[in-house]
Amino acid sequence: MARPEMVSDDESSASLVQRLYDAWIAGDAETALAGIDPDIEWIEPTDTPDGQLWRGAEGVLASMAEWTQPFEDYSFEILERLDLGEQALFGLVQRGRGRGSGAQVESWVWHLWTVKDRRATRLEMFRDKEAALAAAGTG
Repeated sequence: MARPEMVSDDESSASLVQRLYDAWIAGDAETALAGIDPDIEWIEPTDTPDGQLWRGAEGVLASMAEWTQPFEDYSFEILERLDLGEQALFGLVQRGRGRGSGAQVESWVWHLWTVKDRRATRLEMFRDKEAALAAAGTG
């Protein structure tokens, strides 16, 4: 099956990444993965117990499964989006109910994406906006 085309030549990095999120939310992993580079670096926050670097589509899927597994109903909402040229910064609120405990959890996470040749090549996650902006070289 042919992979769907994600963006046009003149689409911004933030627009490309927004389309990835939209595909994930819609449950269309194939379309979302079509917009990432086969060698993507997927970097979890350094303050998480198992925070690590994942590579490629298999790494992305493994990270996401590990990240969401503790929750019965994980969701996220994009509350901020900044286009930074080759990079895009997204502020998300994550929500979930703990599997077993039933505890409601809500937390912010900042995703700093790098886009090259119309594909996401890197995602680095941060707990605060200032750290993400500093990593982007704009803070």
